Amino acid sequence: MLAGQQLNQEAQLIYGCYVVGRNWHFVTLNGREYSISQAFEATTPELFNIFRTLKVLKLRIIEQTA
Repeated sequence: MLAGQQLNQEAQLIYGCYVVGRNWHFVTLNGREYSISQAFEATTPELFNIFRTLKVLKLRIIEQTA
């Protein structure tokens, strides 16, 4: 995320996620400040929270690029 921010040289909010085993974490980078979500476990009903978060992120990315 830092590399993408540096290469693009823009001050936009950057979204990302990382997966460790069955746990998904969503991350935002605003300037030099990270925010990391709680873990969402993909093998439980929390899977629906993962899909919901991805859909919201997709909409926000579309809004930023439009």
